[in-house]
Amino acid sequence: MENNDFLLNEQEVYLLAGEVISNICRDLNETIYQEIGGKLSIVWREDESFNASAKILNRLTDPPNHIIFLNYYLVKELYGDVVAYHEFVENIHYHPDILAVLNTISEEPLLPESFIKKDNINNMFMASLTFIFFHELGHLMQQHARIRAVFLGNDSDNLTLDECDVENSILLTGKQAAVSHTTELAADANAIARCIHELMRQFSHESLVGQDDKGKLFLEVVKLFVSGISSLFYRFRGVDSGRIEEVPLGTHPLPLVRLEMNLPRIYEMLSFDVIDKIMGHKLNREEIVRLVSKSAYSGAFFWLVRNADRSQGIPENYLFKGLLESEELRKYVKCIITTWDEIKPMIDLYSLEDLPFSILSFTEQLREGVTS
Repeated sequence: MENNDFLLNEQEVYLLAGEVISNICRDLNETIYQEIGGKLSIVWREDESFNASAKILNRLTDPPNHIIFLNYYLVKELYGDVVAYHEFVENIHYHPDILAVLNTISEEPLLPESFIKKDNINNMFMASLTFIFFHELGHLMQQHARIRAVFLGNDSDNLTLDECDVENSILLTGKQAAVSHTTELAADANAIARCIHELMRQFSHESLVGQDDKGKLFLEVVKLFVSGISSLFYRFRGVDSGRIEEVPLGTHPLPLVRLEMNLPRIYEMLSFDVIDKIMGHKLNREEIVRLVSKSAYSGAFFWLVRNADRSQGIPENYLFKGLLESEELRKYVKCIITTWDEIKPMIDLYSLEDLPFSILSFTEQLREGVTS
């Protein structure tokens, strides 16, 4: 039997999470917020829900005063999910149908071989938690709460967004749902860019990773990051993940949509010549797509096995296969693009900084595809 004594206990998980988030918050206050005379604070809550939220305290004309709330329960459950994901991958031979699908993408191992299991788990946990934090920060940087207040009729003095507690959220429809979904996808795009930049920063120090290993280690952590956010998206919607929508409903997009929107951003960022020059990963576009796609599929399959009745096979709309592959998705994406074009002037007006590649965008090919 495998010895799992290295796993963190609950208090150690909280300490690790607190250290990671405190360091990021300090860096943001010393750079972005200091430059604009503002402040970012972190508040930890004991609510028994898998939730995080962001709140704007200042008036539009005042320097930003922002809070990100994180629940201890989210941290505890997130670490448990990561441990369970590793157990799933290590025992994936018990699911030969899933293994066969993953191997058609690539036969590269799902888990990095450069790190020991403890480090894989901790790296995936920290990457997933960082994505949640940066997602909330994206809402704050682009002031989505102010935009939602206009379209959703929210109290402009209570600019709070609860982002992860999907099961307890209200059922929005029409324009309100469209604005909510679109700003969620905008926060995802912002978080993806920040996470890639953060991973590059961490794994570009030759004194830490060595000149010869940094490209390989960077890609291995990217795999954990992608598996982590895929797992997060499916966790948020649970057994509801196999549904598809022609128009936005509720507050959050389905996992299928979030992956379809975000994975190409990761492909594109990793394909930039400047990133290859800095990190030295030396993968071409096809190799990057395979690496990222396999990691994302693994997160989806993990939750399928964990949540669903496997006797019925894989739900038809559970796995990503292309935004233009169904009429329902084309209609949904057309609504999102139309909504984005409507709120983009407000985004440009309110945005507090301009991190490269952090603004949601749509290719001309996609725009043409949803209207054809």
